[in-house]
Amino acid sequence: MLAGIILPYDTFGTHLNSKSETIDEELEQENFHKAGETLAEVWNETVIDGHAVKAAEWRGGVRENEMEMPSQEWLAGHIRASQYCLQIVKCDNEECCAAPRSAIKNVLPDGFMPAPFAVTNIDGLKPADGDDPQCRFMSLFQRMSVNLLPGNSSMSKMPYDTCCPTVKNQITSRTCNICKMYFPSQLMVYDHKKAIHPRIKANAVPKTRPLRIAARRQRELMAIIASGTFYK
Repeated sequence: MLAGIILPYDTFGTHLNSKSETIDEELEQENFHKAGETLAEVWNETVIDGHAVKAAEWRGGVRENEMEMPSQEWLAGHIRASQYCLQIVKCDNEECCAAPRSAIKNVLPDGFMPAPFAVTNIDGLKPADGDDPQCRFMSLFQRMSVNLLPGNSSMSKMPYDTCCPTVKNQITSRTCNICKMYFPSQLMVYDHKKAIHPRIKANAVPKTRPLRIAARRQRELMAIIASGTFYK
């Protein structure tokens, strides 16, 4: 819908210096708002599912402290983000999300598109790197039906950017090592693990003192820590 549209950044004059750094914030905002007005005009000429689109450029702005960000639990159930793709789906809890209007989960059980997967067909169908000039990416249904995995990855947990040449060296650092969920940044991994997989601090575990020593053998002790329970 927006193919071929060019939005100039300097409608009212450039707000950047020779290093592309902002030197006039007010002019930058005016140029940005003009781009928003242009996009609104384009969208107002479209019709989606028989309904006319009504769009307008909003100048009111939103303060950061007025935004209510979703919890990490909600994000884990509804969002899959990668370097160049963001997927947002409804969950199966109708107290959280309205019932789906399509049968997409008959095709995608969890609602999310699987990671693109590159293969080569030289001496048989084999996994390939995304930057291999002879590789080809399978269609959705081929991807879901062919049981080929890169390395030791699991099909359901395969990071979405596995075959993306520009970020393939960052896959491990962007993947949660506990649930294998992939994120487009290490900061998002940190926030996810902090909320979903909190570590138990050593001093948070209650200490259990033995009732008495039951036996000794060289450098080993057998202690009774509770009635009828032995700890070696």
